[in-house]
Amino acid sequence: MHRRTLLSGLTASAAAGLAGCIDDVLPEDQPRYGLEVTVQNDHDRAYEVRVVVTDGSDAIVFEQSFTLGPGEGRGFSNDFPAGEYTIAVELPDRSESRSYWNTDLCEAYRTRTHIAADGHVTHHVTCHSGDGESTTA
Repeated sequence: MHRRTLLSGLTASAAAGLAGCIDDVLPEDQPRYGLEVTVQNDHDRAYEVRVVVTDGSDAIVFEQSFTLGPGEGRGFSNDFPAGEYTIAVELPDRSESRSYWNTDLCEAYRTRTHIAADGHVTHHVTCHSGDGESTTA
């Protein structure tokens, strides 16, 4: 199986598992803003991963911990109400990505963490505004 196929399947499964968690508490007429998080492990060992999303008052609005085996990836996406958020992707023994999302500036926010085959960790964040522009944070 190709890694992209596996990641797509995992992303869809994770998103399906998360779908509705935030949506159930949002009024229908309230604007929604999209968050996508993916983590890919191409290293030959497993990694513990923790993803935490907090709102402007530092309250946790989403938290998920999981183990990624060699060659595994995981992702999720969901809609959030307008506001300011902190997204932390933590690899306890390696690295942490902490980024800030303001829905006034980004309608869709994407963060990707990649653990390369040599163990090097990279984090990439992209902001997509309503006018179609995309910026890297």
